Amino acid sequence: SQYADAYKFRGLAYHKNGKNKKAIKDLTQTITLQSNDDNAYYNRGTIYSEQGNLEAAIKDYTQAIALNSNNSDYYYNRGRAYRIRGQLKKAIRDLNQAITLQPNHDQFYYARGNAYDDLGNLEAAIQDYTQAIILNPNDPNIYYNRALVHKKQGNLEKVIGDLNQTVILEPNDDEAYYHIGDAHDNLGNLKAAIQNYTQAITLNPNDPDYYHNRGLVYKKQGYLEKGYRDLKQAIYLDPNRFKLFHNPDSM
Repeated sequence: SQYADAYKFRGLAYHKNGKNKKAIKDLTQTITLQSNDDNAYYNRGTIYSEQGNLEAAIKDYTQAIALNSNNSDYYYNRGRAYRIRGQLKKAIRDLNQAITLQPNHDQFYYARGNAYDDLGNLEAAIQDYTQAIILNPNDPNIYYNRALVHKKQGNLEKVIGDLNQTVILEPNDDEAYYHIGDAHDNLGNLKAAIQNYTQAITLNPNDPDYYHNRGLVYKKQGYLEKGYRDLKQAIYLDPNRFKLFHNPDSM
């Protein structure tokens, strides 16, 4: 009805402006006036999801799907909500359906890859991330997550390859440089490890792990003074490391 649409459009405007309480009120009024409006359920579910109310979000997404089973976004968003709740098989089932309805959407494969990773199915995760990259080679997050799965598999050269692509696309990603440094460290490429840990520290000088790992590499290289300086900075940023400092096996 005309009134239902007016409430819905105002609710969407409220949501756009961050006024979610008013948005939910208007979308609820839309549903009261027009109970078959799948889009109203979907948008209210999205707001609930943003608020962390995943149970309410899933309920609304489910109602939206019951009214319109051909919208891939409904399955995608319910799948993401299921994943956050740890209901990974349900998440994958929904993301399968989203991909069936829209097989060329990179984010659907990316989301399913994340769910497979959580489930421990690393090969399936790699396949989905790779398909997402084929569809969209310009998203640094996909390379980053694929790199972390390669790391779990011990494929350090592939870790470095994916993370190098990540920092080309997102040059300020300190965590990517940290993981590149860690991979080089484990491969014995100590100079490259130092360079990448240093870049991570330049971008984010407040993470104790960066100093800790660089300090350990300096010690391997025989630069003890530099090593202890970094390890002291790590302790300054994270005093709980003081015990580690007195345990040579962990330093």
